Amino acid sequence: MHKSPFLTATTIGMILTAVSCDSPTVETDRVAAVEVMSTAEFHRFGAGDTLQLRAIVRDQHWNEIHDQPVTWSSLEPAVATVDQNGLVIGEGPGGSEIRASVEDVWGGMWIQVLGPPVSLFIEPDT
Repeated sequence: MHKSPFLTATTIGMILTAVSCDSPTVETDRVAAVEVMSTAEFHRFGAGDTLQLRAIVRDQHWNEIHDQPVTWSSLEPAVATVDQNGLVIGEGPGGSEIRASVEDVWGGMWIQVLGPPVSLFIEPDT
């Protein structure tokens, strides 16, 4: 017989049979990691352009946890903003980390917003 603060169980051969709970609360899988993913090859884009990000929430066994509320944020809102669905909008030139947070765990992705193109005209000497 194995006794833990969460579950009392009996082992018969290779079969584990749950008998009773010692506590009214049973530990569930906790959020262990948040991955931020994008289908874009490069994370550089211009002001006014958008980039869709996706958060993948994982438990301590690296299984994906669904239906977790994700909070998105940008560390440099003057460079890029992000909405509640992970849509990043370039605001001005520079770099920023975009973070997805679930509970007390977060993951991030570095993005770069490029400035407007510069035109250079060279006239030959006459």
